[in-house]
Amino acid sequence: MALYRSLESSGLLHPPMRVCDLGSQDVYEGSNSIGSARDWMEKRGYGYCCIDIDGRHGAWRMDLNTAKATGEYQFDVVTNHGTTEHVFDQANVFCIMHDLCALDGLMIHMVPSKRYGSSHGFYYYDKVLFRHMAACNKYETIKLEFTPDPNGELVTAVFRKRTSDDFALPIQDMYAAPT
Repeated sequence: MALYRSLESSGLLHPPMRVCDLGSQDVYEGSNSIGSARDWMEKRGYGYCCIDIDGRHGAWRMDLNTAKATGEYQFDVVTNHGTTEHVFDQANVFCIMHDLCALDGLMIHMVPSKRYGSSHGFYYYDKVLFRHMAACNKYETIKLEFTPDPNGELVTAVFRKRTSDDFALPIQDMYAAPT
């Protein structure tokens, strides 16, 4: 929650913003559970929903491998706190995040890096993916860094969506066709 407090103190995050969490998250202060993200966010005045195949904490039941965002719902903030690494179809889940995020909204990722504990999800991330995803989709990068975690290290990325263009799949520039 330190990241949220930092974003609040900088004015980037504030109630009554509408937040959509990918994953029905529990909130921890250190190693102590302080309840669900839903309770934490709603107590602070945020509008809140979450998406998870398990339906916990009132989540919209959705398989992020196959679901499509229809544009019917738009959120000021869309978060990915350790959910995408459990979804096989990475392109689809990042497209869903993009489509759920309103123009000028924030996308917040906190996902395991290569230096995270073993046997956690299908994927580990590096800043390279997020840097290219941001460039390809014209996201404003607010934060992109490695963050210490009790299990190792996370990649933390905070983007602002600056266009209403469809989600574009990044290609690492060293392999992209010349223009």
